Amino acid sequence: KATVSVLNWQGVDQGRGSPGSTTPWGLGPTGLMFGRHVPRVYGISDIHVCFEHNRAWIKELSTTDFQQDAVLVAGDVSDKMELIAEALRDFKARFKEVLFVEGNHDVWVKGSPFATSHQKLASIEELCKQLQVHTTPHLFAGAVWLVPLHSWYCGACTPGFERTLDEDTELISRNWGDFYRCAWGREGGAGPGPRTTASADREAPAAAERTGKSLMEEAKVVAQEMLSKNLTALRTVEADAAAHPVVTFSHFLPRLDLLPHRSSLKIPLLELVSVCPALDDQLRSIDSRVHVFGHTHIQADSTIDGVRYIQRPLGYPKEPWTHIRESKDLEKCLVYTCDAQAGDAGGDTHPQ
Repeated sequence: KATVSVLNWQGVDQGRGSPGSTTPWGLGPTGLMFGRHVPRVYGISDIHVCFEHNRAWIKELSTTDFQQDAVLVAGDVSDKMELIAEALRDFKARFKEVLFVEGNHDVWVKGSPFATSHQKLASIEELCKQLQVHTTPHLFAGAVWLVPLHSWYCGACTPGFERTLDEDTELISRNWGDFYRCAWGREGGAGPGPRTTASADREAPAAAERTGKSLMEEAKVVAQEMLSKNLTALRTVEADAAAHPVVTFSHFLPRLDLLPHRSSLKIPLLELVSVCPALDDQLRSIDSRVHVFGHTHIQADSTIDGVRYIQRPLGYPKEPWTHIRESKDLEKCLVYTCDAQAGDAGGDTHPQ
């Protein structure tokens, strides 16, 4: 069994010192405590390695400091398979374990050889298997379950704005790339069905001719398909959740209240294409203590009803507010430590 503690975003485990501390309880930058390594879990999202700066950020990470640690990559690596492969290989060269779950950019197929986004996702999962990157639950260091959860948005709306929902949905659907860069194997509305075009490129004009409401209805079907993909993982972990703590991660937000109010957002209708509320039910069904997410490029760290929710995006180089600009900033992404030789299973959260 293990004693597990959650660290705040600055890497400070309250009561045990901070990274680099010289106090007896200090956990140094190489994860050493009392002369032995304490396995750590990092969580990061939206690394967008189409930008040279972001590719360099990964390559500048130490190749020795994290060899006993794990990293959770919460989606939006790239829409290009070769860049996804390069980024995951770079992480594997630096971490003992790498876990991945897809984001919306990862399953874009416009201009690619893939007929559908489901087909591309299957190819990404096969790539991960070849690279020994986990896309299913992994019991890390014999101490904590790390659980990737598939998700998709479904048009969640801020209470009080329901009367303009159809108008808002129409507006966001005309300005949100997923509706033109993803292809889910169906046309003319929601629901499973045969694909009637020969390529993903030819589906984009069809999407442009559809109403925003029909596009969002399709997104709801995709969300349900993604949630269904999680059922096997949930059953695997549920049987053991009482014995080991659980950390989950997804790309999309599991709760609407993790997003700032629409009045303060650069994209005011972002909520419609960001949140998957049923995901929160899933992660709570296995008693997740920490959930790492991404997508909005907005740093977050809050505890709600016993679950700590964290977003640590690398984001776009033009977004200085993400605060993760140098390789040393990875310490801000530290979300869990495992002391696999001490006591019974337990844990404390210390939100910033």
